[in-house]
Amino acid sequence: MIETTEQIDKKVIIQEQYLKRVNAFFTQVKDWLTDTPLETVEIPTRTITDATGTYRVGMMAIVIKDKPEPEDNVASIFPMGATTLLGEGILEIAGAFGEEKLIYFCRNTLQQVEYKLGVFRPIYRGVDSDGWYWLESSMSNRALLITRERFFDLIRMVSFYEFT
Repeated sequence: MIETTEQIDKKVIIQEQYLKRVNAFFTQVKDWLTDTPLETVEIPTRTITDATGTYRVGMMAIVIKDKPEPEDNVASIFPMGATTLLGEGILEIAGAFGEEKLIYFCRNTLQQVEYKLGVFRPIYRGVDSDGWYWLESSMSNRALLITRERFFDLIRMVSFYEFT
C-alpha cells in the first residue's frame, strides 16, 4: 500500500508532537531534581520504529551527583514510541528493581466506553488535563497525573532510592 503525502505528513506531525512532549517532560524532571542529590544526564539517542515510521529520540539517566559510574545510576527514562493503545505516547522509567510505564493522555481525545446503555465515560478516571500519566494497576481504570511527588515515588519503586 502506498501512503499519500497527507498520510506521511500526519505521521511526521505525530512524531514531532511526541518529541516535544518527551523533551518537555525531561525539562520538568531536571527542574524537579534541582534541590536533590540527583541530576540528569542525556543518553545518546535511540531509533524507534512504530506506526508513525522510524525516528530518533533522546533518553535520560538519573544519577547521584559526584558519585563514580556505574554506582551513580538510579534510573533511566526511555521513550518507547509516539503510538500506544489508548494514549498518545509512552515512556518507560527503569531502575535496578523494575520499570514503570507513563502514557501521555489528552483529555479531549481519551477513549470513551459505554458502561450503561447510552451512557459513556472516559476509559480512565482521573484524566483531567493533557499530560503524562501512570496507570497504578492494570486492574484499575485510574490514571494518575505525574507530579513531582509521584515521580519521586516511581523512582523509589524502580530503584529503592530514598529521597532525603
